[in-house]
Amino acid sequence: MNRLIKYTFLAVFIFSISVSAQTENEKKELNTATNSLFDICNKEDISEAAKLIAYNGLDKDRKYKSFYNINNRKEKSAVNRTVQKIKAMLKISDKYEIVKYSTDKLTPAIIDVKITFKSGNQEISSVFKFLKLDGRFVLAEIE
Repeated sequence: MNRLIKYTFLAVFIFSISVSAQTENEKKELNTATNSLFDICNKEDISEAAKLIAYNGLDKDRKYKSFYNINNRKEKSAVNRTVQKIKAMLKISDKYEIVKYSTDKLTPAIIDVKITFKSGNQEISSVFKFLKLDGRFVLAEIE
């Protein structure tokens, strides 16, 4: 019985280390995804931004399962609105900081990334929702 307890504790310890390492890896991937998206939005590169934003339109079969098609006027416009929104947040701030990562309560596949935009003593926070699509984190929506 004593051996069983030791092995159980060992298994829990190993599992907690692997979960922690995975979380740190995800944080690095999310930081990279955020920085890439923000750089592209600053450049207003709609075609590149479309590759980093998951489709969130009316077609429920495509929602969060594909990217926007910039050859479609309405979809290109949706990407442009997102790019302009992010660019405006960046423009009014001196810097930004990721302050919190959490799993979305309604959709566990989505990770909420709370970002604080700072300008002097003023701060504005927004939640950027990311999910994995084609093996990498992409923006799902902004709250």
